Amino acid sequence: MIVNSNAKINIGLKILDKREDGYHTLDTIFAELDWGDSLEFVETITSYELVITNETSNIHLPTDDTNLITRAYRLLQKEVDFPVQEYKIHLTKRIPMGGGLGGGSSNAAVVLTTLNRLWKLNYSNERLQALGVQLGADIPFFIKGGIQRGRGIGEKLSPIMYNQNWYLAIIVPPVHTETKKAYNDYKNYLNDNWNNRNITGSELTEINLLDLKNDFEPMFFNNFPEIEKTKSQMIKHGAFYTSLSGSGSAYFGVFHDQEKAKQLISTVDSSYFSILTKIKFN
Repeated sequence: MIVNSNAKINIGLKILDKREDGYHTLDTIFAELDWGDSLEFVETITSYELVITNETSNIHLPTDDTNLITRAYRLLQKEVDFPVQEYKIHLTKRIPMGGGLGGGSSNAAVVLTTLNRLWKLNYSNERLQALGVQLGADIPFFIKGGIQRGRGIGEKLSPIMYNQNWYLAIIVPPVHTETKKAYNDYKNYLNDNWNNRNITGSELTEINLLDLKNDFEPMFFNNFPEIEKTKSQMIKHGAFYTSLSGSGSAYFGVFHDQEKAKQLISTVDSSYFSILTKIKFN
């Protein structure tokens, strides 16, 4: 069984406050993309094994308990009080790490939902989301999928309507942003006016899209001024909206015209990762 493990972008990200557990409460729109990794589940007569083919770089990715796939597998296995069929999982990694595109969280969500089917556990999505949030704040979104407004630490989800035909050019510079550090540092870079916009509405349209901002963007441009040139290039090629995803480092432009998005991608420096994709319809 081969299962897609799609990436996401954040459209708008408003940071509200820091909780006692170290997480921050936020308000954001998660949008699942029609592109990402894939996971193959193969029955094995031995024990669980994870194999990774990394198509984005030569970086060796761990397969032990530091990998969210392994952690999700073990977490669900502990819930089961009867012997289960073990699986070898082959991950084909296409989503760049450290880009704010949610690759690890998406992988973990796929493991939980797929094993739920393969092991015939019949857990509800709500139960799987409650398990997933133990591993990461974005995992409940990937279990639910589609386009969701995320509040709390991102686990409180409500659906957003989407009926557009937009093309997304996503560009990831060769820098890795540490999410925890970004959240700890962001207040040093923001002005009072940046965080005044609210996320409103139950439908994603061009009108309400244009008012959505990412609180990390000023800090990101301060740390990586060369990425601001990427924004200028996107606008020059016809993007009507541009934004950072999550805490970075992925930056995306939204286009009406697919050819203009392709033209932008063709100009991207070879040291950057780039992809042309779309938001996945619910």
